[in-house]
Amino acid sequence: MGYYEVYQSSGLKGEQLFSMYTTKNEEKIRQVAGIIEWSCKNQQFSQIDQLIKKGYEFVYQYLRQHKQIDFDHFMKSYAKRHKSKVIKEIELIYQNIILWYLCERENIHFDTGSVAWQSFQEVLCTSLNEIEIQIVMFSEIMLVKHKKEIENFYIEYNIPRNANFDSLGAFFEYLICD
Repeated sequence: MGYYEVYQSSGLKGEQLFSMYTTKNEEKIRQVAGIIEWSCKNQQFSQIDQLIKKGYEFVYQYLRQHKQIDFDHFMKSYAKRHKSKVIKEIELIYQNIILWYLCERENIHFDTGSVAWQSFQEVLCTSLNEIEIQIVMFSEIMLVKHKKEIENFYIEYNIPRNANFDSLGAFFEYLICD
């Protein structure tokens, strides 16, 4: 059974979080979800490790070099390594998520009492809450409830009915350039 078939039969199928990304990224996310599902079912993580080594090399190396993980030290080390460029908050969140995942998977102790860990958890919870709000805001119920306003918006801004925007950025670009 291939990764996509595993994804299709997993609990991740239909995850609304995936649809918040562009079509291209959504497809990649589904592929990775299939790899993760397959790896967990078969307890074989070499595919995931290859993806992590490629996309999150610093996390992978950091974990191999430290017996106990301190998120504060990790974030300072990551920032120090990338001192010549500005680090986006989302990039640091992804790095922390991967580090957390590996610690959990490999049963490596990490300090959950540190300020950095608590801050990371707060940011993560806020992000997840925002996702829930977005799911509700763009639900079928809200579309029906605000159908007239949406139709008026399309008319006012001369938006074609068959327009297919794959991200909010593409939609804004259309509005600005028109």
